[in-house]
Amino acid sequence: MIKIKHIFHDNTSTSGNGTDYHISNKSGDSSMVISCGDLNETPTATTATLTFYGKATGSNVFVAIQAIQASDYTLVSTGSINESYLIDMSSYEDIRVALSNADGNVTVIGEVVE
Repeated sequence: MIKIKHIFHDNTSTSGNGTDYHISNKSGDSSMVISCGDLNETPTATTATLTFYGKATGSNVFVAIQAIQASDYTLVSTGSINESYLIDMSSYEDIRVALSNADGNVTVIGEVVE
């Protein structure tokens, strides 16, 4: 079992797509937990919007996908700061988390076990 940590956005307030995660292991079902927060010693960010995207194997197009919000298990297509989200990666080759509306620097991290 390998635990992989991927940083989509690193201590930034800049809107954009960040760094995509390429799924290298297609041997079975995989899930990713995504979290967003202000990791500075004295946090300044109170809001940020995350939008989740996936790119299917063999496709060149990212499409909006849903994630499970960890706090109440609801399906969401956008997320926010100080929350965790679960994405089923079994149908995708790449995952993207777009950042927008951040009022301070935030870090968006994904963790997956392969």
